[in-house]
Amino acid sequence: MRTYAGIPQENAQLDNSQIVLIPVPYDGTSTWLKGADKGPEAFLEASENMELYDIETDSEVYHRGVFLAEAVTENSSPEKMVESVHATTKKYLDMGKFVTLFGGEHSISIGSISAFKEKYPELSVLQIDAHADLRPEYHGTTCNHACAVYQASKTTNLVQVGIRSMDIEEKEHMNLDKTFFAHTLSKDPLWKQKAVDKLTSPVFITIDFDAIDPSQFPSTGTPEPGGIFFDDLIGKILADVIREDKVQIISCTGANLEEDIMNLVAHSHYKRIPEYRDLTPQQERELLDQGLNRVTDTCIPEEEAFRRLQEHIFKIWKEAEEKGERYFPHEFMYKMILSGVLEQYYEIDPKNSWMIAAAQKNLPMVVPGWEDSTMGNIFASYVLKGELKASTMKSGIEYMTFLADWYTDNSQNGIGFFQIGGGIAGDFPICVVPMLYQDMEREDTPFWSYFCQISDSTTSYGSYSGAVPNEKITWGKLDADTPKFIVESDATIVAPLIFAYLLEN
Repeated sequence: MRTYAGIPQENAQLDNSQIVLIPVPYDGTSTWLKGADKGPEAFLEASENMELYDIETDSEVYHRGVFLAEAVTENSSPEKMVESVHATTKKYLDMGKFVTLFGGEHSISIGSISAFKEKYPELSVLQIDAHADLRPEYHGTTCNHACAVYQASKTTNLVQVGIRSMDIEEKEHMNLDKTFFAHTLSKDPLWKQKAVDKLTSPVFITIDFDAIDPSQFPSTGTPEPGGIFFDDLIGKILADVIREDKVQIISCTGANLEEDIMNLVAHSHYKRIPEYRDLTPQQERELLDQGLNRVTDTCIPEEEAFRRLQEHIFKIWKEAEEKGERYFPHEFMYKMILSGVLEQYYEIDPKNSWMIAAAQKNLPMVVPGWEDSTMGNIFASYVLKGELKASTMKSGIEYMTFLADWYTDNSQNGIGFFQIGGGIAGDFPICVVPMLYQDMEREDTPFWSYFCQISDSTTSYGSYSGAVPNEKITWGKLDADTPKFIVESDATIVAPLIFAYLLEN
């Protein structure tokens, strides 16, 4: 008998299982892209490659028993499907099971919510979705995917999150006090708590994957831009790792240094372009004319991000020059953050900014090649105009000498090297070891105690970013017995997982 996630048969029997999973491979009312009926099989196949231990809860939930029910395959009509889902859900609810359904298109929620409502009269429904799904009727039926929570809006306490697409007629069925539109989330750092506060127990949660931005989940039936992004997780969890003193020093590019702050003050003005590969040169020019600077699928707003920082950082640069003081690029950024001048612009929760966490800790940092960044270019423009002296900014050579002293003072018990991606931010700091013991002839300099890199670069002739760790041995950066790891994957997925493990341990 097939089991969820390949769990042992003894944990998958109905009698001793607390949890029941019901597959509903239905795609009868989809109005654009088809294929939702293939979702349950893909879900089950993927589950077989999933670790059964959950780090966050420190548990293996499958020990509570997870029974995989027979799929609901009724598809003769939307109404018949809803009836069948209702009956199947009710059967397992009456057994006292924790019931979860996975589809399939969103219309499967109609029958399941009604069954839960019968069991729990005070039911709340939390809908996480790109669409309101509040149409009373669509394409000749009340059981269309566009009607998924219409009945719930009349009979339950419905809270909607992530909505960014709807018809005007749906507005009359919407409780605006319990609706959290996608475009407002970035402006309210407390929206999650506010949404939870609107709920009463028990809660039925319905999630449509189009709540996630289509650049992350491109194969949904009705994708809508402007959704939730996984890559936002890196900055959020890195901030937590810094606050918990799990990081001793950071090396990053000038772009990384400034982009976290720009996201902090201009988040709602960013524009996502999932289909960026299809842009014509003329469309790229139109983005420039709109003041939108594209980095892959994300456009950074010129005025709200770059110029907003420029206005305040210039004053800090100038003040230092007038006092005869010199600082590193990251130190100037720390001064701007800690001065509070940017707080008036904050659009995300400051707890989710790793630069704020670093500034509050006065975390040591090196920023090689800072000149190759927007703030670096802006600083150079002031030098050319005679408004600033180049000497006010400490240089890349000074970063290397600072790092050499820092490494010498802190490496007695070992310093590991954890690298995300490739490029100068990784190449620059790792060179401090061979510089110290080869060029400075300090032969007692210890090697890096471990090396780990998350990268999707490939090894090729002349490429350093994609080089395997062993190549670094020949340059004197790592020793033959140095623990070496390379994770060939998407850093936006892997880095948060590793950071979460650090926080738990």
